[in-house]
Amino acid sequence: MSDENRFSLLKLEKDVLKYVEYRQKYQNYDNKLHDSYSQEERAINKENRDYWYNKYIAKMSYLERSYRRTNVYTDYHRQLENPYYNLPQVPTHDVSPLPSAPPAPVTDIPVAEIVSPGEEDPTSIILGQPIPE
Repeated sequence: MSDENRFSLLKLEKDVLKYVEYRQKYQNYDNKLHDSYSQEERAINKENRDYWYNKYIAKMSYLERSYRRTNVYTDYHRQLENPYYNLPQVPTHDVSPLPSAPPAPVTDIPVAEIVSPGEEDPTSIILGQPIPE
């Protein structure tokens, strides 16, 4: 493998840091452009925003060109390009069920009565007992 195609983590880190710096400067000037009121200030901020946008996009393009030609291609990249490619497989062999817990003892639980409005003897919906007046 030639040195120009060799992957360097240090070089990648420097390139990514430059990319992040350009993107932050672009976003900074874009925010300033929206916050400025005078025409002169807006013109200066627009010029600076466009300058940093071009550098930001050029660095993004450089990263794409430079690091796509390397042979560093992982499952992460494959999943980004085609998320349905490596779905987890359902096991085909029988899986023994987990042991179940012993059943809980059944106790007498008061049943709630439904009270319709206008009945002479309203009862509590929760306990089925008369509502104290």
